[in-house]
Order: sequence, then C-alpha cells, then structure tokens
Amino acid sequence: MTHLPSLLLLGAGGQLGRALHERLAHAFAVDAPPRAELDVLDAPALERAVLAKSPAILVNATAFGVQETERDPHTGFRVNALAPLALARAAEAAGALLVHFSTDFVFDGTLNRPYREDDLPAPLSLYGHAKLAGELAALSSPRAYVFRVESLFGGGRAHGSIDGLVAKLRRGETPRVFTDRVLTPTYVVDAAEAIARVLTLRPPPGLYHLTNAGEATFLEVLEEAARLLALPQRFEAVSQSSANLAPPRPLRTPLNGDRLASLGLGLPHWRDALARSCASALEYERKRNMMASCHPSFPPSPP
Repeated sequence: MTHLPSLLLLGAGGQLGRALHERLAHAFAVDAPPRAELDVLDAPALERAVLAKSPAILVNATAFGVQETERDPHTGFRVNALAPLALARAAEAAGALLVHFSTDFVFDGTLNRPYREDDLPAPLSLYGHAKLAGELAALSSPRAYVFRVESLFGGGRAHGSIDGLVAKLRRGETPRVFTDRVLTPTYVVDAAEAIARVLTLRPPPGLYHLTNAGEATFLEVLEEAARLLALPQRFEAVSQSSANLAPPRPLRTPLNGDRLASLGLGLPHWRDALARSCASALEYERKRNMMASCHPSFPPSPP
C-alpha cells in the first residue's frame, strides 16, 4: 500500500477549504477536523493538537471576514493573526510545511497596475490589518507558504461575492454591481489544483499571489457570467467610490501572479475559469433536475 503524506487541513468547511479537501485527498492523507474538535481561537490548544498529530503538511484555510472583523475585532484578530502565529510555531516544532492564505485587502487599491508580492501593503480596514499580521506570523516559519487569494468563486460551497451576484441573476433579480472595483477573480477549483502542485513540486517557500490571470471589474465578470448562462444582462450599475462602504474597501487590487507563473504554476485566465465554473453549475443543475423528475421526493435544485 502506498503511504500518503499526512496533511492537517483547518477550515475545510469553507469555500476554499472544501475545494482543497476534495483535491488534496487524492494525493495526501487528509485529516480535516471540525471546529468543535480543533478550534483556532484557542491558540495554546491549537499548538498542542498540531504537535500531537504531527502532520507533514499543515494547511490553514480558516478565515474571519471583512464585516465580521469590523463587528468583532477581537475574534477577527485571533483568527486572522494569532492563529497563524500559533500554527507557525507548531509547524516549526513539528517539522511540518505550513500553507496559509491571505487577501488582496492588505493593499489600499491606489496603484495603477496589478500588485506584486513585494509591493508595500497599506490596509484600509481592521480585516486587512489582521490579515497582514497573519501573513507576517505565518512567514516566521521557515517552511511556510503564504498565498494571497482574491474574489474566490465556484466550487461545491459557492458563497463568495461573485457567486452571490450570479445567484441573484439566476433568480431573475437585478443585482447591484460595481463598475469601478477592479480585481482578479479566482476559481477555487483552480486555486486548489495549484496548491496540490505546489505541495508536489515544492518551490521555494515564501509569499505568492494565487489568482487566475487577467483583471476585470465586477460588472465585466457579471456580464460574462450572464452570457455564459444565457441570462438577461440586467444590472444596477453603481460605483464603489460612491457607495460609502463601511469598512472601506480598496478600489483597485488585481494581483500579479507572475511569481507563480514563472515556476510553471500559473493559473488560467479568469474568463476560462468562469466558463468552467458556469458549465459545472449547469451540469449539476441538470443532474438534480433529472433526479427530481425520476424521484419526486428528491430535493429541488437550489435557486
């Protein structure tokens, strides 16, 4: 029997975590304990648990979001900053490789080109500050990979901003879409595949931008999704700069993925990724409708 490297995955219930679990289970012996068993809010217990499990690889896909951190800064800092520090200490003590995820919100969005890994961070929100602290904490481990991801969409637990807007389109609603927010959409399936390749090829540890190629506004992404899903192009186009969001969001944060691409680990263009995500969603709906027609008690397709 082939012995698979042990991998401890935290946050497997989230959008990215689920995609990682599904992909990494093919190549690693994945242990994905629920929060009730291993709570990242308890840093000392977290360190003890990691040392007891002694995985070869430790992947942290937990997160506390922008609005949640604004409402509860204490918990946001514990999840996004202190937990990565505890994991970095535990990974180093256990001799494990650490994988951690961060965000484009470490930048203020004022640069007129895609952000590189060596550009100076300037967070606008408590969330951004906490995530930046988490990056530095994770990178204190010499065998750590930190991946900045952005505007995740798709996968088996699709609940990102783009997914929510597409769901409104599919329900026949008119979503409110920003015309000036520039980003790099990232398909979670592609991100998970890239992580699997990183863990196999082992490029130098450090900080990387992990996004699909290209950049777009939210409006451009929704227009493409509507085209792919054969839905009416019905939007309420507004500017983020006039929305007075609280906390403030950066306006322009496409991430430059050249560092990973130079290692042969680049991701496809976001339009290609969105096409595959939409095709997957349509196929899933077709199968559910088929099952429902054969078995009337079968749950209907989600909206």
